[in-house]
Amino acid sequence: MLPGRFSLLAKGAGTNPRAFAELVEDATRASLRRIGPRYAAAAEHDPTSRGRVEYAQLVKSHPI
Repeated sequence: MLPGRFSLLAKGAGTNPRAFAELVEDATRASLRRIGPRYAAAAEHDPTSRGRVEYAQLVKSHPI
């Protein structure tokens, strides 16, 4: 979750579908900004992969 958005959740985002959707969208964008460069680096590291990257090759920020 991005800083500054917690107050939105705390003030009833659970009852506001649009507010909840915005939180999910923000979290997804932040995640893609983190994972995108990692995916590209893993794909570049093994040129025979043809762009396919295994999940185990990615460095995770948070345990999944």
